[in-house]
Amino acid sequence: MMKKENFVTLVMSTIGGLFLALGMCMAMISEWNAFKPGVVMGIII
Repeated sequence: MMKKENFVTLVMSTIGGLFLALGMCMAMISEWNAFKPGVVMGIII
């Protein structure tokens, strides 16, 4: 059985990974015109 702290770590890591991926997409896709917010989001996470 998975302990509660392991489950919380798994959920928080997944959410952090999604935000990091979104920030990298914002920085790399030039059509979005969101380079600076993407860099900020990638650094914060």
